Amino acid sequence: MLLTAEIAVLFVLAVAVLARGGHEGLSAASFNPASLATTGIGALFVVTFVVYIGFEQTAIYSEEAKDPRRTVSRATYLADAIHTFISWVILMAGQGPRRSSR
Repeated sequence: MLLTAEIAVLFVLAVAVLARGGHEGLSAASFNPASLATTGIGALFVVTFVVYIGFEQTAIYSEEAKDPRRTVSRATYLADAIHTFISWVILMAGQGPRRSSR
């Protein structure tokens, strides 16, 4: 139940960000491989590693599924798609106007 609530909150956030857009609008530039050559790439890899801890756990749940080959692969791809989408939305939300320090 809590996981469902978490996903619902994330999708409400996604709708709000997509409706408002970022400071310069919505962009897919973050998917460009050339954008990986930045100074913060090390921190990005650490966050990516932490997010995917437990990724292999889907194989354990295959014993509880009626059709494990189909169900587990679908659930894994769906979780990856949702994670990528929400990560992109959060990136777009963080591109809002910066406040001056005055």
